[in-house]
Amino acid sequence: MIINKQGEILSFLAKGNTDYLQSSIYNFKETLTEGIYQVSKKIDIKITDIDYSFLGLPSYGEQKKYEPQIEEIISEILGPGKYSLGNDVEAGWAGSLGCKPGIHLVAGTGSIGFGIDPVGNKARAGGWGNLFGDEGSAYWLGREALSIFSKQADGRLEKTDVYRIIKNKTGLEEDIDLISYVIEKLKMKRNKIAQFAMELHKAAREGDTHALNAFSDAACELNMIIEAIIEKLDFPPGLNISVSYSGGVFKAGNYILKPLKRIINERAVLVKPLLKPVTGAALYALSLYTDETDFNSVIEKLKDEENLLKSNDQEL
Repeated sequence: MIINKQGEILSFLAKGNTDYLQSSIYNFKETLTEGIYQVSKKIDIKITDIDYSFLGLPSYGEQKKYEPQIEEIISEILGPGKYSLGNDVEAGWAGSLGCKPGIHLVAGTGSIGFGIDPVGNKARAGGWGNLFGDEGSAYWLGREALSIFSKQADGRLEKTDVYRIIKNKTGLEEDIDLISYVIEKLKMKRNKIAQFAMELHKAAREGDTHALNAFSDAACELNMIIEAIIEKLDFPPGLNISVSYSGGVFKAGNYILKPLKRIINERAVLVKPLLKPVTGAALYALSLYTDETDFNSVIEKLKDEENLLKSNDQEL
């Protein structure tokens, strides 16, 4: 996304995955180069005309050995000194809280939290990956849905809506076929397994106790991320700590938000995101580039711009 200093969205474009750990450095370079070229071409400018960029990259900061290579690639594309890099959770924070102190929680395919205090100290928690982390994420909930199904298929648990909904989705002839379904059809890919979180949401809407408990457990896991970040940072006593959120799990609405509100730190206040993460990345770039802008006005303008795009069926 490209914006100007007044908060007008000049150009935006959705491209493929830039997670170099999930694909490859080559794919990362190709996708990023083509994406930045195309988003610039849409408004008839050159890449060199972009004053400053912030790139929130999936997996960034998690394997240090790749960072010099990533920096070199982005420097070639945008030019030295014309960008900052961070994890994509930072773009979520910038958008949801308008680059103000607080905590941002991501619960999408994976889960991670990022916070910044009034002094400017930064901290993260979660984001350890699906093998031994990503608690409270869509993958975690999807795996839990499959676990509930297997127990109900066995008779270890009484059959409920979770069993019926998953049986209908998968079209299994025999319950045991779920094993080959996950291995052969889903290829055990975490984004495919994460989609079963939606089936758990359907069951929760039907009042299924197991589904409701799964969302409550997810809220507990996400709250642990919030607590860890609060402990790492220096929020003054008596100051309310804004906590915002993004990611597909929160599309479950009150099924995840209500249990989270019940247990969240008494100093923390859950707030709705101001802007989308992609818009947040552009806002963060502007804040790093200049302090000679009325950022409250810019945020309001960006909110209007997002709503305008949505009304024109151009979802960010």
